[in-house]
Amino acid sequence: MPDGRRRCAGVRRALLVLTTAVALGACGSDTENHRGGGSERNAQHPGTPPPTFADDDGPGEIGGSHGEATSGIGAVDRHVLSLVLEPAELEAGQRGEIAFRVLGPDGEPRTRFELERTKQVDLILVSKDLRHFHHLHPEVEGTMWRARVRPEVPGDYIVIVDVKNHGRKQAVTGDLRVGGEERAMERPVPQARFREQHLVANQPLTLKFEAPGATEPYLGAAGHLVIIGERTLAYLHVDPHEGELAFDANFPQPGGYVMFLGYKRDGEVHWDRFAVTVS
Repeated sequence: MPDGRRRCAGVRRALLVLTTAVALGACGSDTENHRGGGSERNAQHPGTPPPTFADDDGPGEIGGSHGEATSGIGAVDRHVLSLVLEPAELEAGQRGEIAFRVLGPDGEPRTRFELERTKQVDLILVSKDLRHFHHLHPEVEGTMWRARVRPEVPGDYIVIVDVKNHGRKQAVTGDLRVGGEERAMERPVPQARFREQHLVANQPLTLKFEAPGATEPYLGAAGHLVIIGERTLAYLHVDPHEGELAFDANFPQPGGYVMFLGYKRDGEVHWDRFAVTVS
């Protein structure tokens, strides 16, 4: 086993792949830090901070091999990727940095990926309770990718690195801890609206949203949608229909999911949170 692969020991890999009726996509980001509103299925527990969302930058497959491996002795699947996070001391309410390497099947760092919506890498930082969400675009320095972030709430987070690798959308994951004390925060007000519908697993669906007022193109699209499973933490990132906030998706199994909708209005990027149940 190459040394680079040994360094990956203990790196967390997600177990479930989400698929959609359209090609999965990675979105871009503006450089400002933004927050959006949240839509909750249930009332929040007393003392629990309200959700936070940020676009901090200044069809994803979870895990490694999900494609056609080459055959023969010593052959490797060029789609296999792994994530190595550098130790990070992030504190709630303070600006910090996430640094990582993406390793190929040979254990060597990958410093270039195919452009998708003008960006090579999407990075999602989301708390494990799916209440606090950051959307980032790292830049590469040498063999290391780096992104600045200011998490507002301490706790355990998932790092999702979303790339287009040899024509295939993939995402690799790792765990990250944010330190600090809980902070009193203003409850965000929902802005967009999800057109409620009966959601059924293993069935092609069109998810429709309405934004308050006219929206602007968000890196070439009307908006973007990130969906994460509450129990599985499975991940899906899709682009919308042309000119509207409508997304084709297929939930692989029943359960709870959280949808994060990103769109741009009046020059500002908003991310709204919607918790849904799939039967």
